[in-house]
Amino acid sequence: MSKLNPTKGRIVAPWNPLAGLGETASPPAPNHAQSLWSINPQSGEIVFSPDTPMTTRAAAPAQIKGWVLAMLGSLCCTCAWLWSCVIAPLILAPPLLGGSQTVACATRQQQVRGEKTMPQLHAQPYDISANGFYFESLEEYADKANSNRNDYGDPVEEYEIQFIDGDHIDCDLAKAWGINQANVGQYFDACQSWDDHEKTVFIIAVGEAGYSFDPEAVSPSDFDVDIYHVDSMKELAEQLVDEGLFGAIPDHLANYIDMDAITHDLAMEYTETEVAGERLIYRAA
Repeated sequence: MSKLNPTKGRIVAPWNPLAGLGETASPPAPNHAQSLWSINPQSGEIVFSPDTPMTTRAAAPAQIKGWVLAMLGSLCCTCAWLWSCVIAPLILAPPLLGGSQTVACATRQQQVRGEKTMPQLHAQPYDISANGFYFESLEEYADKANSNRNDYGDPVEEYEIQFIDGDHIDCDLAKAWGINQANVGQYFDACQSWDDHEKTVFIIAVGEAGYSFDPEAVSPSDFDVDIYHVDSMKELAEQLVDEGLFGAIPDHLANYIDMDAITHDLAMEYTETEVAGERLIYRAA
């Protein structure tokens, strides 16, 4: 039964499907029939205007139920889309750190080639309907890339190459190398054939000093870089003095050498950095 609202002269239906939902529960009134009723935001009751036909009053609760169910269905669809297209890929895919390649240094038991351990990389498709794969050699990458298909059965052609696991020095080498589909084979060759000093020279020359390089023909000997295994510029100053930077210094004058001034001057030509967790100072020609 409907009842008359004595304060407003309007008819109020006792049916209350949205009580407690507050102001956000009031549905829009897209047509004339719905404009003849509204929902009280305080009580949640349906309020009819005096000239509302009985057929409209009877249909109002069903209309509101339909509106609520439609909103809930839309919300469920939105949540499902967020999970499948946004959240799940972020959780299941390897971590992305940005740039043309992603590098996260770690250590593990890697594939061994001769006396070298090979890093583990991941090919992450730019196609969001495809899955990526791990690999530890150019041959393994080629085999898996050739057979990879997206959800629609189409071949996957473009990948972002990410460093996943390996020696710290190879992680830094991957950053400086800028690993991608075109040069990943040469990167594996460098990991296998270069020693740590050669890798350090390349990392500093290309990653720090900004030298360019040709992946097909690059050699660490191409770069003119002096590297000093010291922790600070002052330690470098002391080392250079001991090596005769200023010639032979008599013992009675050694205490008068201004190491702070030498340190300041060295900082004009030398740069401090860190490679594979070790602090270094270098000078690039």
